[in-house]
Formats: sequence, C-alpha cells, structure tokens
Amino acid sequence: MASKAASLLLRELPKGVKPLISNNGEEARLRVLALYRAWMRQATRTAKERDLTLSEEHLKTKIRSEFRRHQDVKDLRVLDAVIADGTLLLEETANAWGLPTHMKRHFNPTARERKDDFLSKFYFKNRA
Repeated sequence: MASKAASLLLRELPKGVKPLISNNGEEARLRVLALYRAWMRQATRTAKERDLTLSEEHLKTKIRSEFRRHQDVKDLRVLDAVIADGTLLLEETANAWGLPTHMKRHFNPTARERKDDFLSKFYFKNRA
C-alpha cells in the first residue's frame, strides 16, 4: 500500500527542479550586477555614516573580492541563494542593524582562516 502511494507521489513531482528566483542565466546576471551596484553605493554611505575606521576603498576592495570569490558559480539555484544572502547582508548594513564590531569583523582585512586541526578546535571550543 505504501509503495503505491509513493509511486503516485513520484509521478506528480516535476521532472526538472525549478530555480528559486531566476529563470535563466541572463536574469541572474542582471540581478548580480544590480546587487554589485547597490553594494558599491552602500560602501560609500557606510564609510561616511558609520564609525568603522575602515576606508571606503578598503570596503569596496573587500566587496569586489567577495563577488570574485563567487564568480564561478553556474548553478542557478546556488546563485540565487548567494544573491539572497548578499541582499540580506546589504539590507543589514544599510539599516545599521549590525553592530560596528560585526561590520569590522566582516570587512576585517586581517581575518585569518581557522585551522581545522584538533588543538585549534579544542582551543576555540574552550575559549568562551
């Protein structure tokens, strides 16, 4: 009985997975360009309005590096998720919802990657 219900359910599912927001690559590209422009405008405002001790050029350089880090993403669903994440972070930055320490941590030029060995994990867990 359960197998019959499962087979009926599988027949009703679509063959291809629909993308989240963008219907094609060109639409996603336009959304990425709009997000990039919005981030560049916001970097100018953030540097002037917030007391971050970070220059506007440093903010723009960090934003460019984040966009370049994701330039090889080709899957539309993954690209839509990355765009949504960037949009939420932009909204948080624009509305000043994050504390200055959060902003400094995100745009910190000397941020180091955490090591993945046993002692680093141990020290990080027991630091709090």
